[in-house]
Amino acid sequence: DDIQNKRILLWKTYYENLKSLEDKGKVLLPVTSLNRHHNAHIFYLLSHTSNERDELLRYLNGNGINAIFHYLPLHTSHFYSSKHGERALPNCDRYAATLIRLPLYFQLTVEDINHISNSISKFYDQKN
Repeated sequence: DDIQNKRILLWKTYYENLKSLEDKGKVLLPVTSLNRHHNAHIFYLLSHTSNERDELLRYLNGNGINAIFHYLPLHTSHFYSSKHGERALPNCDRYAATLIRLPLYFQLTVEDINHISNSISKFYDQKN
């Protein structure tokens, strides 16, 4: 319970800290529902383009924040691409190109989340 409660606290802190960036149209945050409970296993944001995602990742990692892209789509993998066919998966491709996973683990503190959030805000402030 302690671990889960802390993860939820950290997740909510990210969301509250970054909501203003979403309101300004800079990023998209996870969609949540008032009548649903989630386990806060990851926190992510979506940038507008893959170039923006890569710039933000370089910026964060260059400042000691271990943010990463989330995944490579199976349909584009070497193993599966020949089995997939030509069917377009634009949403899968969009998420793969623009999603950034932010650090979220038990040892992080609210102060760490504030620092990471402030760094993301600073990145977008510098882009204007």
